[in-house]
Amino acid sequence: MFEVIITQGFVAAHQLVLYDQSLEPLHGHNWKMEVRLQGKDLDQIEVLIDFLEVKEKVQNILKKLDYTFLNENSHFKDRNPSAEIVAHWIFQQVKSAIQHPVARVSKVTVWETDDCAASYQED
Repeated sequence: MFEVIITQGFVAAHQLVLYDQSLEPLHGHNWKMEVRLQGKDLDQIEVLIDFLEVKEKVQNILKKLDYTFLNENSHFKDRNPSAEIVAHWIFQQVKSAIQHPVARVSKVTVWETDDCAASYQED
C-alpha cells in the first residue's frame, strides 16, 4: 500500500461545551492538519497522487476554517467543535474534493497543540 501525507496549518478559536454544560474559556490554537491518502497502485507517472493537487484542495478547504471562531462557523452549526469533529469535517471535505482513480483519503489528524491530536478515518 502506498501512502501520501500532507500537513498544513490554520488558526482558529473555539469554546467547547463541557460535560456539565458549562463553556470552557474561549481560546485559540495554531492547528496543524495532516491528511493521508492511500492506494495499492501508482498512476501513469508512478506517483500515487500529485502533492500539489492535494495541497491546493486542502488549502481551499482550510480557508473555510482559518481565522474563524469555530463555534460560530456555519460548518459546525449545532456541533461542539472539538478536535474530533474538526478532523471528521475536514475528512469529509477532502474526500469530496479529491476524486482520484488510485488514491483515496484514509485518515485526517488535527493537532490543537504539539502533543494533543485527534483523528478520523472510515472503517
